[in-house]
Amino acid sequence: LLVATLAGVASVGFVQAPALADSSCPTGYFCAWDGENYTGAKLIQSSAPLERNIDVADDRVSSVKNNTGNRWCGVNNGFPGDDTVLSVARYTNLPVLDSKANNKIDHFYVVAGAGNCT
Repeated sequence: LLVATLAGVASVGFVQAPALADSSCPTGYFCAWDGENYTGAKLIQSSAPLERNIDVADDRVSSVKNNTGNRWCGVNNGFPGDDTVLSVARYTNLPVLDSKANNKIDHFYVVAGAGNCT
């Protein structure tokens, strides 16, 4: 009876901690998360070339890290046309997106260096 009680107490002490979100983004990559402050699911980790459209889960991006030498532009697909709602300068981290972009981005495109989003 004593052994069973001790075994029950010991098993209570081994509660698994929840997994931490992967907030890393390697040099040369652009990363986006569905939570603020680089939490939640990492939606993309990309080193895409210039002028490339990079799809991301619709309306979920809440924070980004741009560890590339290029500007990344976030776009909300709309009707009658798309709307660029986010411009992320090279080597810039945005832990919280403003209300214009938060949970509204459907894809990104890449612009050379310090160029502008259109």
